[in-house]
Amino acid sequence: MVHDYIRDPAVLVPSLQAAHEFVPVLIETAARFCSGIKHASPFSMAYAIAPAKNGC
Repeated sequence: MVHDYIRDPAVLVPSLQAAHEFVPVLIETAARFCSGIKHASPFSMAYAIAPAKNGC
């Protein structure tokens, strides 16, 4: 965990804020990967029948 090796709050806080601001990019990237897998996979029908809990 980040807080285990960043001991200085003056360094930790901006790092956590930057990471938090990046979360929407990660979510969008994951959604695009899932969409690509659904369209490219020979097992696409399995997704239509029983989608995974994480949305993929």
